[in-house]
Amino acid sequence: MQLEKAKETKQDMERCRLLAQRIAEELAPATAAVLNAETPALEKALHRAGVDANPFTVAARQADLLVVEDPAWVEMPAQLPGQVLLVFTGSNVAEGWAEELARRGYYRDFRWRSRGRAQQSALYCTVQPATAEMIAGYEKELDLLRDRMVRAERTCNEEAALIERLRSDLSLSRSHARNLEKTLNEVTSSTFWKLTWPMRYVVSKSRQIWHTFPLFVLLGIFCGLMSYYFTTVNARVGAFFKKIDSPYKKWLIGGAVLGILIYIFPPLYGEGYEGFMSLMHGNTTELFNNSLFYRFSQIDWVVILFIVGTMFFKVIAMASTNAAGGVGGTFAPSLFVGAFMGAITALVCNTLFGWNLSLVSFTLVGMAGVMSGVMKAPLTSIFLIAELSSGYGLFIPLMITACIAFAIDYYLDPDSIYTKQLRQNGELITHNKDESVFVFLRLDDLIQDDGVYIHPSQTLGDIVQIMSRERHDDYFPVLDNEKHLLGIVRLNDVREDLFNPQKYGNPITRYMLLSPDTILQHEQIQSVLRRFDENHVWVLPVVDKEKHYLGYISKSRIMTAYREQLVKISQ
Repeated sequence: MQLEKAKETKQDMERCRLLAQRIAEELAPATAAVLNAETPALEKALHRAGVDANPFTVAARQADLLVVEDPAWVEMPAQLPGQVLLVFTGSNVAEGWAEELARRGYYRDFRWRSRGRAQQSALYCTVQPATAEMIAGYEKELDLLRDRMVRAERTCNEEAALIERLRSDLSLSRSHARNLEKTLNEVTSSTFWKLTWPMRYVVSKSRQIWHTFPLFVLLGIFCGLMSYYFTTVNARVGAFFKKIDSPYKKWLIGGAVLGILIYIFPPLYGEGYEGFMSLMHGNTTELFNNSLFYRFSQIDWVVILFIVGTMFFKVIAMASTNAAGGVGGTFAPSLFVGAFMGAITALVCNTLFGWNLSLVSFTLVGMAGVMSGVMKAPLTSIFLIAELSSGYGLFIPLMITACIAFAIDYYLDPDSIYTKQLRQNGELITHNKDESVFVFLRLDDLIQDDGVYIHPSQTLGDIVQIMSRERHDDYFPVLDNEKHLLGIVRLNDVREDLFNPQKYGNPITRYMLLSPDTILQHEQIQSVLRRFDENHVWVLPVVDKEKHYLGYISKSRIMTAYREQLVKISQ
């Protein structure tokens, strides 16, 4: 019901647009008044065509043109403009208006011709044309009516002959109806028929879609690449906003990004339902409403580029909304992007090769493809879109596209959009037992700090005294007065001078080395182990964001905690 209503609205808008364009070109009125319009579609169309149009009121009686629109006919006003255009689609009241206009001194202007049978129109004006011109005009109208009557009579005869043939065919087929019904009942009730229906369904659908099979494969590849773009851009935009500490800056940057994108691509506003429905009905012009590119909405390659830009920037808008603190979701945007990807594929093929691919089918299949790749849920996407399409006519294309998109995106990135962030945070529990053990280890629990620090003003003799009275490891951090890490001193570096009292006065900076790397507070254990392997060390200092020394972490301590946690999980 909604689809039919939307189709009627679209047809009415197109009719008004063509009529308004013709009025502006042929009559060129500066102002116009519209009488009995149920919707303001004609007024808006006249405005877009450059005519100042308003509803017919007392103040609008001075307009250059009065347009009387069917079907809501009312009594004729007492005062009329110099030109009156009657527009009707089957009403029988037009005759009364024509007679009343003739009594008031209006004449038919035959230079205005009706175009098409669905919408008739006639122009009346106060300027009397030449007698010969009027006679020629009426004769031409009568000729057109005679021609229509002849064609209608011929059509009626043909329809009557067709009905007779159908009756004879029906009478012949009745004798075979019972035998056919009996045979079909015997076949469909057999066990073989019931067991083989899935194979027959696949074969029948394959025959129907064999010519579009390569296109659905291509669409699956595009959806897989778009899914990878979707998850990657979402992660990178989220990482960018994570670096911003102030929530006010996040809101400001996120609002600026969304404002600019929506200003350039209006379909990005909201959840995208209107844009999706416009694509489903093939009405790409509505996507350009309130857009800077509205004047180019009839150019095919501009339409394709506009849809491509909307699709790609939808991901950025969604990620910016979520990362800045808003609620943009991921499910609806994935359907939006998939619908636009399917529509682009169909539009490109229809434009370049002149094919007649169904926008509705490719839009629905594209939704399943991107959703399958983004969420790593091919079965969910297949059955969900199959239910949305109110049947299983697209079941095989859905299977082809969703599986290919899932395979490509899984090859590029095995994580879904929901598990990707968990893996980055080290919180994803998988079937890999080693990775699962590391999820339960926290860096804060493994940091060691024996409280032994060295100031850069101290000497080697001070270190000897510290070693003689306190327990220590083969590691001494050098800190300034604010506990900023300046370097480290290892026992191996001072071992040769430990038993030489003459060198006890050497400053400790002579033995200090820069740390090969530092570990940030709250860093993941997997990342810490990679640092150990890259630098070929067993101990690394731990600092906060301001480089304040918090302690040190040793590889042996991590291995010990790993073994303990592994025993707990095994038990």
